[in-house]
Amino acid sequence: MNKTEVLEQVRITCRVRRLSYHTEQCYSGWIARFIGFMMRAHIKGLAREERLAKYLEELAPRSSASTQNQALNSVVFLYRDVLKQHLGDIGKWARAKRPKRLPVYLEKAEMKALWNGEDFVEHCRKQVLWYNDFAPDYEFPRARFGKLRFPSW
Repeated sequence: MNKTEVLEQVRITCRVRRLSYHTEQCYSGWIARFIGFMMRAHIKGLAREERLAKYLEELAPRSSASTQNQALNSVVFLYRDVLKQHLGDIGKWARAKRPKRLPVYLEKAEMKALWNGEDFVEHCRKQVLWYNDFAPDYEFPRARFGKLRFPSW
């Protein structure tokens, strides 16, 4: 089967299984990228599982963990449901790192300390400048800080 026939079979299988249109588009895109990756010369001599592991390892440094999981699920769908071939053990491969989750709230004492700080407005200003790639002072919209109202505890 060539690439267009495989992608057509992916579309037909998605529609038979009543997957959403967006899932069909996503799977088709990842499978097309995987087929393109498999056509490279340095990959041709490897087994299916090794090809998939190399593909996922290539994705790891430049993508998030959820993106890598989407690629894995779409290729597993290709082998299991479209081609009806058993995909063996992939083995160990480099997974993308999940970001650390920081708490999204502050305790009441922390909020009081934050609001009562004298340099809170200046701290906010520095943070905004830092996140805007150190924009010069004259570009900073000073007028907006005049409209901020801080609650009194």
